[in-house]
Amino acid sequence: MAQDIVLRPVRDSDSQALIELIGSCYSEYVNCILDVETEEQWLKALASYYEKVSRIGSVLWVVEIDSRLCACIGVKFDESGRGEPKTLYVAKYARKKGLATFLMALVENYARFQGVKSWSFWSDTRFEDAHRLYKKLGYMKTGRTRMLRDISDSAEFEFAKVLSV
Repeated sequence: MAQDIVLRPVRDSDSQALIELIGSCYSEYVNCILDVETEEQWLKALASYYEKVSRIGSVLWVVEIDSRLCACIGVKFDESGRGEPKTLYVAKYARKKGLATFLMALVENYARFQGVKSWSFWSDTRFEDAHRLYKKLGYMKTGRTRMLRDISDSAEFEFAKVLSV
C-alpha cells in the first residue's frame, strides 16, 4: 500500500503535533524533559519564530506520512550567514527507513545553496542513535562539550562537517 508522503515548511498550526513528536522522542531518554512553557516557547508558534527571530534563509520543514506529522528538520542562519542544522526528530514508527538521512541531505544541500562551506551543531549526549547517523554521514565530534543547565540537565556534543561542493 502506497503512503502519501509530504515535505513542507512548518506552519504555526503544526505546533501541537510537533510538540507531541519532540516530546515522544525526549521520553525515550532518562530525565529528558520537553519544557515548552519556560525553555522551548518557540514551539508554540513555529513558523512565526523562524520568520521573525531567525535570520533570512532559516527554515523548518516537517514531514507528513498519510497526513500525520512524523518528522522535522531545520536550518538556522546567524547574522554572519553561518548556518547549522536544527531540530531533527523522527517519530519512532517512521525510523529505519532512511528518512533522517534524507532530511540531513536536504539541509546540507540547502546550506550549500546558501553558500555554507562547513558547519557545526550540538546534539544531546543521550541521543546515541542520532550520533551513529551523524558519523555515518561524515560528521565528526569536535571534542567540545557544553552543559545547558536546563530542566533536563543536558550536556551536548558538538559535531562538524565540511560541506563539499
